[in-house]
Amino acid sequence: MNSFLMSRIRGDQEFPRDSEVPRATSSHGQPDFDDTRSSRTPSAYEFPEILSQDDKTITISVIEGPSKGLTYQLSKLCITMGRVGGGADFEFDEPEASDVHCVVAARQDGVQLYVAPSVNNIYVDHQRIYTAELGNMSTFRVGSSLLLVRVLPAR
Repeated sequence: MNSFLMSRIRGDQEFPRDSEVPRATSSHGQPDFDDTRSSRTPSAYEFPEILSQDDKTITISVIEGPSKGLTYQLSKLCITMGRVGGGADFEFDEPEASDVHCVVAARQDGVQLYVAPSVNNIYVDHQRIYTAELGNMSTFRVGSSLLLVRVLPAR
């Protein structure tokens, strides 16, 4: 070890020299990351694997409330929703909504709705939710606004 490093290390500590770091490799000599995926279930605020939505069109429409008639078509796999002026991908006029009220992630048969951690007023079937999987023709409420999810085959 060079003298500069030795002057920075206390004398009673030992560090192995030239230690080998084991690395998993595949038969073609590249790192093997297949066994690195977690087997645990994602929590309410983690995003599970999202599948491609090339064969589907997903829209969210405001069917009751101040922005009635407003429709947003998901053009990305994950969007944010919130009040007008808050900077979300889909902004709608709702006094009870926060700047980023929830996250909507495209799923195989609909969307997964994730409520922002500081929010507690999204309802599905009159029950407060923190995350919910919503399919075609499902509704959810934010304040006085009722929103409808549609999942249709792509044209």
